[in-house]
Amino acid sequence: MNSKKDNKGFKYYIQRLLNYLPSKKILILLIILNIISILFGIIVPMISAKLIVSFSSNILDNIILIIIVLTVIRILDIINSNIINYIQSIETSKIIVNLKKDLATEILKLDTNTITDKGSGHLYQRLNNDTGSLIWASSSLMNNLRDIFIIIGTLIAILFVNIKFFIVVLIYVIIDVIIEKLFTDKNTKLSKEYEEDTDSVVGLESELARGIQDIKMLNAEHSFLKLLNKKLKNNTNKDYDMNNYLSKIRSIISLFDNTTNILIILFLISLILDKKLSVSFALVLFNYFKTIYYSTPGFAMISKNISKIITYSDRIFEIIDSDSSYHKESFGNIHLDKVIGDFEFRNVYFHYNDSKEVLKGLSFKIPHDKTIGFVGASGVGKTTIFNLLCKMYDVDSGEILIDNHNIKDLDRESIRGNITVISQDPYIFNLSIKDNFKLIKDNVTDEEIRNACKLACLDDYIESLPDKYDTILGEDGITLSGGQKQRLAIARALVQKTEIILFDEATSALDNITQKQIQTAIDNLQGNYTIMIIAHRLSTIKNCDKIYYLEDGKVSLSGTHEYLLKHSKGYRTLYNEEIEK
Repeated sequence: MNSKKDNKGFKYYIQRLLNYLPSKKILILLIILNIISILFGIIVPMISAKLIVSFSSNILDNIILIIIVLTVIRILDIINSNIINYIQSIETSKIIVNLKKDLATEILKLDTNTITDKGSGHLYQRLNNDTGSLIWASSSLMNNLRDIFIIIGTLIAILFVNIKFFIVVLIYVIIDVIIEKLFTDKNTKLSKEYEEDTDSVVGLESELARGIQDIKMLNAEHSFLKLLNKKLKNNTNKDYDMNNYLSKIRSIISLFDNTTNILIILFLISLILDKKLSVSFALVLFNYFKTIYYSTPGFAMISKNISKIITYSDRIFEIIDSDSSYHKESFGNIHLDKVIGDFEFRNVYFHYNDSKEVLKGLSFKIPHDKTIGFVGASGVGKTTIFNLLCKMYDVDSGEILIDNHNIKDLDRESIRGNITVISQDPYIFNLSIKDNFKLIKDNVTDEEIRNACKLACLDDYIESLPDKYDTILGEDGITLSGGQKQRLAIARALVQKTEIILFDEATSALDNITQKQIQTAIDNLQGNYTIMIIAHRLSTIKNCDKIYYLEDGKVSLSGTHEYLLKHSKGYRTLYNEEIEK
């Protein structure tokens, strides 16, 4: 669903947020409790005024009774307020969970180009900070609305006491509202600019956390910190502009409020002197005005919170609603419970963004349960083949078939639920070894995990650790060596037991001994799975049923290892270079 931001506003986003309430009955209950709180706010000033009059008249019995009544009301008001806060905190937590779940679901649907363009820091900011800030602003707004209803209720009470005073206080409230409205639009604009700039800072900070070792190895600390400092200064300046603007608003409102307070006292004195108002009613009216006076700062927060709700909602729902700058992956409707494993590329052309074409009419056909190797110079399109098979990108033209079905017609599960990829640089989650397996297969048994690790030549190492399979691996498996990470990724992939396994330079970081062990594991899988291997080490693919040698985005020649050695000069050159090493 594409959406137009200029047709959206506060009302639209509030309606969207209300849909995340687990129960509408809770909302009704909160409204009732807030009405009770408002009634307490109207009654207390009247009773307080009577207390002052009784005290000045030395009516002892009235004083004791009024104090008892006032104390009971105060206690009930405190209990009521605590119930409101408790319910709001519980329901707010539920809304955050539901909103984050929806947002995370949609982020996982984003296509690869969008993820690359936006960056992980940008998406993390939306998922974590923006959702929390949105709910916080919404909760604050609910409290602000309570203040408004207190003002409305108090104004009604004033109307029944003295209409002239009602008109004066009403004018004060109207002017206060107008002042707030005048500043809302600019405040919204400044807030949005600040949040967009914060995305950039968070993105760079994320790069610092993930690439800290490379930054050190490249001796790039100075340059990185210089860039970070520049972005932080710019972000701080935007924050200063926004807060400075808000400070000016508050100063204007404060001056207006203080001036009004003095004028109200003078007006009440004039009514008393003209004998149009008794002292006791003057005290009641003044207490009512103080109630309104202390509630009007809510207007300042209303404009701020409304602008925040619009800003954060816009940033969150543009992802959920598939805004034009957040493209989602598209899949077909055909579902295959279990694929056989036949592949075919028919005259496939493809390029990344604005770069030159990588694949130029690539065609080949792979039967199921065969082991196939892909070889060629860097940049020839080997990894691109795997990306297209998994539908991480769409082809420019041509067709890719799985079991004679165009992958454009297959649903997500039919493609990715039947293909396992073991990449050159696998991501290891900051979880225990066991949980890294359970994350990709929640019902995997301890026996399956251990057998997979044995096959990947990793079980002996894990058993030597103090916590064994409960060992926490750190961010991106930082406690593991490069070879251990790839062996864990291989084991993690094996427990998925898919019909198709893609090895993308999966043995490149392994020493010769471990590489031979992994090669043995791959050989053991042959005949039972469709296996496709990309490798710089030709020894890894020597035993493949067929090898495709790629040049200039096409298949230059294909055949067995021995056949290519005899008939392909390029393949023979790669093989001789490996032997010399």
